[in-house]
Amino acid sequence: VFDETGKEYLNILMAASTRMQQMISALLDYARLDYELTKPEAFDCGVELQRVIENLKQPIEQSGAQITTASMPTITHHAAQFARLMQNLIGNAIKYHRENLTPQIHIGFEDVGYAWQFSVQDNGIGIDNDYYKKIFEPFKRLHTQQQFEGTGIGLAMCKKTVERMGGKLWLTSKPNEGSIFYFTLLKKAA
Repeated sequence: VFDETGKEYLNILMAASTRMQQMISALLDYARLDYELTKPEAFDCGVELQRVIENLKQPIEQSGAQITTASMPTITHHAAQFARLMQNLIGNAIKYHRENLTPQIHIGFEDVGYAWQFSVQDNGIGIDNDYYKKIFEPFKRLHTQQQFEGTGIGLAMCKKTVERMGGKLWLTSKPNEGSIFYFTLLKKAA
């Protein structure tokens, strides 16, 4: 039987253990990206996007997020990686929303000739441009665990995924106004 201090220490240890498990799992997922690029296949980006939105149903409902999409193409590329990428970017747009403001998220698409360009735009907390490079590094966080849960590896995984598919990932953002994350996928899948 623990006294109150013992119970407090036990809770701290359990929380730290859970976070460590999450970080190890995220690191393994990050390392696996080098090996799991599937064979390119034709897929409807709109269908994959609807699956992602269904996977994010709980945080969408909890936040009241409103998601709109441009007309999405059918492309020949890596469907599973596209879905994971979208899930991470949309999930972040929901997570990093401004307090007392309904998250508004728009997924865009543009054919830029040599590649398809996608965007995920939000009205969230935004990011100061001094941190643009830092957010794509593994375990680099701009906020404490108490402010926003997570492992700090999501955007690093996005960047690595896009680069493995021969594309590029970048953003534009203004603090307290929102962000737009862009990524390209080469038309000839790697």
